[in-house]
Amino acid sequence: MQRVIDSRRLLADDAWLVHDAREPIPAGGDVLFALTAWLDGSVAAARAAGRVGQDGLLLQPDDELAALAPVLASARLVAVHFPSATDGRGFSIASVLRRRLGWDGPLRAIGPLWRDQLYALRRVGFDSFELRASEDPQAALAAFDTFSDAYQESTDGITPLVLRKLALLSRSAELTP
Repeated sequence: MQRVIDSRRLLADDAWLVHDAREPIPAGGDVLFALTAWLDGSVAAARAAGRVGQDGLLLQPDDELAALAPVLASARLVAVHFPSATDGRGFSIASVLRRRLGWDGPLRAIGPLWRDQLYALRRVGFDSFELRASEDPQAALAAFDTFSDAYQESTDGITPLVLRKLALLSRSAELTP
């Protein structure tokens, strides 16, 4: 069972199982399925047969995001797999899901990520994060406090410092006769 930090900074064991397409669908439980299983009807069949609790969508970096439209609304969780800590495509996927596709449900980052990436992952829209087995949970939680301010726009609702300063300058210019 994997350990997960959520957006409220809680650490919990993760009940979601990742389905391997080469294996039979597990009986019961919450299962993350690949996009192909959603598109070929396997998830709908598993749901109709009562074989899964909740079903989630597991996206890989090379999945075609245009194919998500018919299945996105049915997923209870969307997880984005990072095959390595240096593969940044998951950041872009999260941004597309939140900004372009309007996904407002739970979004999880999974894979061999470093705690140093947690702050940036949250900024692009992830609200839960799978921890490496070797990761110290308290150190990982502290990663969210690494930076005191944001300098770029993102999906987390924090107005970047430069835009706040420009707004103050604009207001003071309006007040100056």
